[in-house]
Amino acid sequence: YYIKIPSCTCQKCECDVSGKVIQMMEEERTHQFLMGLDDDLYSTIRSQILALDPLPPIDKIFNIIQQEENHKKVMIGRDNRNEHASAFAVKEQPAMTEKGTCKHCGKYGHDD
Repeated sequence: YYIKIPSCTCQKCECDVSGKVIQMMEEERTHQFLMGLDDDLYSTIRSQILALDPLPPIDKIFNIIQQEENHKKVMIGRDNRNEHASAFAVKEQPAMTEKGTCKHCGKYGHDD
């Protein structure tokens, strides 16, 4: 795609062309930053940011991305706690039949 770079039209530099060029450069850097994010982790938040009109300043975008990272860390930590808690679950003893044969391994004469 192509974006035309603004140029001075007033011959006196009263048209703020430098401000427009700076804004274009900032938007380009913002797009490059967002497109450089890992698709697996940030595709949703990137789409939400790109849908904003106008794009927020880059410091605001950094803040949004940082909040998303913190949210993901909390969720991963919560999932890990659930895994550790399941390690303490009680294992059920295999039942014995009336003949004294273990239902688990099929052998006779032991408790497991």
